[in-house]
Amino acid sequence: MWVGTAGTTVTMKLVTSQPTEVAATATAQAWTIIKCENLALDGTYVDLQFTTDTADTFYVVPLGVCIGEKAVPLGPRPTRWVDKGTVYIVNNTDVNWTWTDVDCTASTSPLAMRVYLMYMFQHDSGGVTTPAVRRNGLTGDPVSYQEVGRIAQNSLHGHPVTVLLDDANIFEYIGSTDILVEKNYISIVTYEEWG
Repeated sequence: MWVGTAGTTVTMKLVTSQPTEVAATATAQAWTIIKCENLALDGTYVDLQFTTDTADTFYVVPLGVCIGEKAVPLGPRPTRWVDKGTVYIVNNTDVNWTWTDVDCTASTSPLAMRVYLMYMFQHDSGGVTTPAVRRNGLTGDPVSYQEVGRIAQNSLHGHPVTVLLDDANIFEYIGSTDILVEKNYISIVTYEEWG
């Protein structure tokens, strides 16, 4: 389950035809797994209910329900690609010399897990520079991750690249490891989300 406001308490209830409720509560700040395990339920049916303690938007992705003596393994979770056209998420004339967060929340969905980007980069002076992207929270130099391309002086290049998002829809980019005069333009072309 994903909840739009950090700190919102979500309750999952298994309500049977008899007056029995079994609840599992979690305070969701990102994707939160809520589980009710090893339960003996009475009645002739089970009604699955989700509630929140405040008005909020939330998304529920069921991972599976196993009924009987045997547990059935879950199949692969489906994904789908959502076309965005061209949505600029970095559009500036200054290059960040350190790894910088890019929040894709406004241009994707809470189910997004990967973005396909077009990285336009203008390099005006100096030698060769190396922009790169990586998943938020990783460490290391640009070459250790998804190097966008080595760009020579006085040239403008466009490079397609994909990068994984964290639970908050954030990835990181770095424009250069040298202090040069350049321009960054990063746009989302499409993104992959959980089905």
